[in-house]
Amino acid sequence: MSTDGLAIQPSATTYELEDLVAQTWQGRVRVPHFQRDFRWGSRDVVRLFDSIIKGYPVGSMLLWVRQSGAETVTLGRLTISAPAGENTLWVVDGQQRITSIANALHPEGNRHAPF
Repeated sequence: MSTDGLAIQPSATTYELEDLVAQTWQGRVRVPHFQRDFRWGSRDVVRLFDSIIKGYPVGSMLLWVRQSGAETVTLGRLTISAPAGENTLWVVDGQQRITSIANALHPEGNRHAPF
């Protein structure tokens, strides 16, 4: 059993919402295939934005930084041409939130329910 990578300590990084959304639209944020499908309804999305606007905590996200190849990524109603990258952010926890935010704020994504 390899112990490569065990010496790497986890770290916390704070992203501005605007920056995280831009990175998502650019294909730098991806959802692994093992994540469950998007399940939120319009009410959940509205509540998330209500919390954001009021400055309430909406929880932290767990993002795994790793190398990724170029591919077409589907996130909610968005189809993104994602480039290869050394520091791609893979969503381990927070997929419902990032999918909701990225779609609701995108001109194409927000045309569709539940965004």
